[in-house]
Amino acid sequence: MSATQSVDPPAGAVSVAKQYYRRSRILTYLIAIVVVGFVGLSFFLLPFFGWILFAGIIFVIFRFPLFVTGGQMTLETDKAPHTVRAEFESSTPPILPFYWGLADQIESTDGGGRYVINYLGGLQSVELTIDCQPTPDDAADFQLVVTAADSPWGSYQVNVDETSGADGPTRTTVNIDSEADRQFGLRRLPQQLMANNYRPTAIETQGYDIVEFESSISTRW
Repeated sequence: MSATQSVDPPAGAVSVAKQYYRRSRILTYLIAIVVVGFVGLSFFLLPFFGWILFAGIIFVIFRFPLFVTGGQMTLETDKAPHTVRAEFESSTPPILPFYWGLADQIESTDGGGRYVINYLGGLQSVELTIDCQPTPDDAADFQLVVTAADSPWGSYQVNVDETSGADGPTRTTVNIDSEADRQFGLRRLPQQLMANNYRPTAIETQGYDIVEFESSISTRW
């Protein structure tokens, strides 16, 4: 069994993550109210069985896991390459603030970290595990693999390089390619779009400059 120990995450990134969470919940509730109101209004406009069919279709559309995310990111920092690698291989990788930043429990493991996130007032929880692994065929320096209850959640391929500017000091560049395994429904789409606005800020609070940030949302049947 791997050794574990509790971890205190970077406070600045945690603050941004919690701000995102609060506002995303408000947005989720507003969308739910609009959808319920729309379905309720249709009750007076459609025959009963037609309304049942319509409500069922709306429910499936919003719940069906259709979307996946991916993207590329380039970061720069004044930190030394070995420091950057250590941070990315730690239990709180700088690019995953919306995992450990919202966790109620964070543990450092031999391969990375383990998080427990409670929701619905603590009635339910999800356990996420981050493992730092070598990539197949040396496609990158290493990859961060995220699993939830032993199910694939996503992966991040990371390359760390030292770059020297013609007129500036030597800096460390980090290139990340991300790919999600977890699919989500239309009801989660606004949260994903909002997360793209907050994630760069959460990363910058940890001492990294965003050079490039591209996030994509696609469908997968």
